Amino acid sequence: MSLDQVFDAGTDISLGRVAHQSLGTGASYTKTRSFTIPRGLSGQFYVFVVTDRGNHLAESNELNNTGYDRTSMMVHLLPPADLVVGTITVPANVSPGAATTITYTVRNEGAEAALGSWYDSIYISADRVWDIGDAFFGRVHHQGDVPGGGSYTHTLAASLPAVLPRQYHVIIRSDILNRIPERNEANNVGASLDRVDIDVRLLELGVPQTGNLSEGRAVYYRTPVLAAGETLRFRFDGAEDAYTELYVRKGAMPSRNQYDYVAKQPFVSDQEIVMPVDQAGVYYVMAYATVAAGAPAYTISADVIPFSIRSIHSDRVGNAGWATIKVSGARFHTDTEFFLLDSHCNALPALRTYVQDSATAFVTFDLYPVHPGVYTVAAHDPVRHLSALLENSLTVTSGTGYSIDTRSSGPAVVAPNRNYRFDVHFGNDGDADAMAPLLVVTGITNTPLGFSPGAMYSGVPLQILGTPEEGPLDILRPGALGSVPVYYRSGSAAERVNVRVDLFTHEDSKVISSAEREQIKASVKPSSIAAASWDAFWANIPSRVGPTWGHYLRFLNRLATELSVPGWPLRDVRGMFQMLYRRDPQYLPSVLLSGTLLNAADSSPIANVGLAAYRLQSDGTALLVSTATTDAPGGILFRRPDGGAVRNRLGSKGGGFGRWGVFHPGPRLRHEQGFGSG
Repeated sequence: MSLDQVFDAGTDISLGRVAHQSLGTGASYTKTRSFTIPRGLSGQFYVFVVTDRGNHLAESNELNNTGYDRTSMMVHLLPPADLVVGTITVPANVSPGAATTITYTVRNEGAEAALGSWYDSIYISADRVWDIGDAFFGRVHHQGDVPGGGSYTHTLAASLPAVLPRQYHVIIRSDILNRIPERNEANNVGASLDRVDIDVRLLELGVPQTGNLSEGRAVYYRTPVLAAGETLRFRFDGAEDAYTELYVRKGAMPSRNQYDYVAKQPFVSDQEIVMPVDQAGVYYVMAYATVAAGAPAYTISADVIPFSIRSIHSDRVGNAGWATIKVSGARFHTDTEFFLLDSHCNALPALRTYVQDSATAFVTFDLYPVHPGVYTVAAHDPVRHLSALLENSLTVTSGTGYSIDTRSSGPAVVAPNRNYRFDVHFGNDGDADAMAPLLVVTGITNTPLGFSPGAMYSGVPLQILGTPEEGPLDILRPGALGSVPVYYRSGSAAERVNVRVDLFTHEDSKVISSAEREQIKASVKPSSIAAASWDAFWANIPSRVGPTWGHYLRFLNRLATELSVPGWPLRDVRGMFQMLYRRDPQYLPSVLLSGTLLNAADSSPIANVGLAAYRLQSDGTALLVSTATTDAPGGILFRRPDGGAVRNRLGSKGGGFGRWGVFHPGPRLRHEQGFGSG
């Protein structure tokens, strides 16, 4: 079929083929066949016949093999099919994750048949109008023609998706991929007249629930309204040969990729989540079976954990100085006090406490010079008058101090002129605290380096601050590990990629040379700041930070603490300076605080007295920032306090900030002078 009287094999429409085997000299043949005109065509067409279309016969003239009827044929476009969603049958009530059956009917209200196969999709919606946020229930593959005026009915049984408790409509979208030409595509969507009442099963505190869960299926529960400050433990106990995952989310249904808390230890059936309740409200729980034979039974429970200490990490530290441990428990708050108890119940108060949430605290003790031995970690709640012990949980050894270790991992062979990534790993293998170290990554062969493929720089080192994954950002506690991805671009085939990682700690006494200081200035300069503006800003930095790499690192640790958002530690030193410049282009750092301690009676100097400097917080609390001991002339020098109001506090003679007391496992803690270390 052709729209004109010129045959074009490339654009004209083929209706089919007719086979013929032989033809004698001077003979002819006549064929009559019926052909189906392709759907969707209309207008005047000429019908062509091409004999020996494949040129199988050798002929004296190949140009006369094509002929056509000079009278055109009018093709009229028939009214197309029109699929319309009809009756939808839904259950009265059901729970997310439960097996649910939905039956629906689709009518063809067009004059032409709907031919072939297509897909219908089913959604759960809070209203009768479909939108992209509606939950997908399932898809039905319809196969078979539906004549004009006919209809078809399908029933789909599937698990109800995770939606919040309320009443919902069921929406059918017939021919979801638009495979069938229709006169009206707008009526392919239909909503149920009846609504289904969807509710999530209540997981009462302290009341275990049971059920059955098959592979690839999920079950859902909701808690009562929980009070902020509590700590909950969710437990899922399944069959030994079944593997499960457990998820919790506040105010919304969790999924395998959207959740607040998760327990998915591989190849186990029993999972547990200890959850601090930071915000009051309802929490939703999902248990998912990754592997299960049949539908094995399970038990799930949620319990409020009383004020307690469940575990610590690390459980072995040294007595070389400060050591921070991670304490996991329940119902911690900012007023919770932590202690170290010896076998005689002598108590060493914590030097510093960082409460991450009601289930996690990072506690720093000054263990110099605590005798080696096994100690009990204790917690006291002065508000609720509660105490908790984890007996014989911490071993103190003869300390050797912190030990920062670094290594890198990445591809050993790379193709030329491509982007790649390697990881810089760091950790504290020692038995005492260290500040977050500085890792300087240098491309010896001028390799471009950066924290993302879109922001790589060559000619200057990449500075990384090794802030920990959790806890106080300026403390890399014993056993803490971290990893930072670094992106780079390989050069030509003749160029090697050679990268060096240098490590600096807060006690590094090496003086920064003039050339190194200029290199630091260039490597931390944000690309968005003009050179003149950066020169003016940087002029205030070096002389006020200090001359050594240790001074510079202590300054970076304070910046990370001030600028980081909880849970998102800053490690990009260039990014830290960019944030600092945007906040205050006139920023003036301060790292030294000096003075003299004199006797008020006769103004004589007082030597060998320990003092502590605290930074006043916006909420009225004080944060310890430095300690020092007066020298013979009574002089004192704090090396860490930054700008802002600072309060000094006298300590015991000889710098003994870790004074021992007597711990009473009750409502009070009585401190006493005269308990020597150990």
